[in-house]
Amino acid sequence: MAQNLRLFEPFDEVYLFEAGLITPVADGKRKIAASLFFMQYRSSALKQVSFGSSDPLSMLDVPTLEVPEILDSRATLEIIGFTPQLAAEKWQRWNGIFDSFGGAPSITFLDSALGRIEICLEDAEGGLADWDGWLSFNGLSDRVKAAIMDEEYRNIRPTAFARY
Repeated sequence: MAQNLRLFEPFDEVYLFEAGLITPVADGKRKIAASLFFMQYRSSALKQVSFGSSDPLSMLDVPTLEVPEILDSRATLEIIGFTPQLAAEKWQRWNGIFDSFGGAPSITFLDSALGRIEICLEDAEGGLADWDGWLSFNGLSDRVKAAIMDEEYRNIRPTAFARY
């Protein structure tokens, strides 16, 4: 079984929760105040969130980010853009790889998850490939598909630059 690399140490988790900067875990994920990572949100968050506040973060007008409770997890795969179904399949496959090595495999969790996409990208790079179909075939979420299919990136998709 994969390691349980928690995003927050227990003491930090309690502190951030009491400060109103993170929500409880639901389905392996939680919301955290964007102000923890981005300076431009700090002043607005500080005006609305006070230590020991009884208002849950989700009820305030504070920008949030969704993060996994455990880094190597099915929830991480969903957050980075896989559908719940493919995330579950990849998670099960990862645990099988991890167990078959009797310890840590030579490949990282994210490299394992992204490996199939890199291989399949060869087919979608040339010309005006069916990007939407390719993204769906590879189990990418609607959120990620919408971002990639944004008209602003139309000229980038048919180039090798799309790989990076």
